Amino acid sequence: MVRAARSRPDPQEIGSAEVFKLPMRASPVFVNDVFVERVRKAGLRNVSFEPVWTPGTAIA
Repeated sequence: MVRAARSRPDPQEIGSAEVFKLPMRASPVFVNDVFVERVRKAGLRNVSFEPVWTPGTAIA
């Protein structure tokens, strides 16, 4: 797991990490599309994902 150094995801810091958290206490766990696809292909149940950011979009 990679911890991002800021309160906003930085694609260069995240790199190829599939799972990461922000450094603040009680940060949610963030995952990338590769992780989501693996979960879906595995047929896991009771797992949901909410899109919060996509590369190439500004983060307010």
